[in-house]
Amino acid sequence: MPWVPEPGSKPSKPDGRQVPHRLSLWNMINPAELGFRAPERPRRQPGDPPVDYIKILGEASTKFLDENGDKIRFKRFVEK
Repeated sequence: MPWVPEPGSKPSKPDGRQVPHRLSLWNMINPAELGFRAPERPRRQPGDPPVDYIKILGEASTKFLDENGDKIRFKRFVEK
């Protein structure tokens, strides 16, 4: 599942429901409560290329989920 929707994709389906992506689920598990600490943003020097923080955050969350996936439990989530 992608971390965020693909660039240029619609954020919702024709029926109004949100297109699923990992960031939307990530916030539902309250990762800080489980011990996740977001990686610090790398410091840039003048002339350095832009840093893809979404990629860094995606890699950190993947590592965290690999190590802690057995501790995460979703409560039933139903749209109204």
